[in-house]
Amino acid sequence: MMIKLALAAIIASVSMVSFAQDAAKPAVRAEVKSDAKAARKAGDIAEGDKATPVKAADGAAAARPEVKAGAKMARKDGAIVEGDKTVAAKGDGAKSTKTRAESRAEAKKARKEGKVKDGETAK
Repeated sequence: MMIKLALAAIIASVSMVSFAQDAAKPAVRAEVKSDAKAARKAGDIAEGDKATPVKAADGAAAARPEVKAGAKMARKDGAIVEGDKTVAAKGDGAKSTKTRAESRAEAKKARKEGKVKDGETAK
């Protein structure tokens, strides 16, 4: 019985120490609001669905032509990937040499052989 009581006292004292709060004074609501307002004004925090403004090298907001030129250079360097690159690019010999009739006949033959399933048909 004494051991249980001693263990309970030790656990209680350890739990009080672990839940103790910092001695530092908590921030006042007005201070937090003014800090947030200053951060929004500086552009460090996005507002709503707006993106954060792009900063130029000197820290000022970059002008639209500067941003567009930077994006163009990044695309050219390959830092920005554009679209689906699995599709063959124009002029690289990906164009078919078959006529439409040849393609249709090939597809019809494949359907008859069971290589291609027919889609669902409305009745």
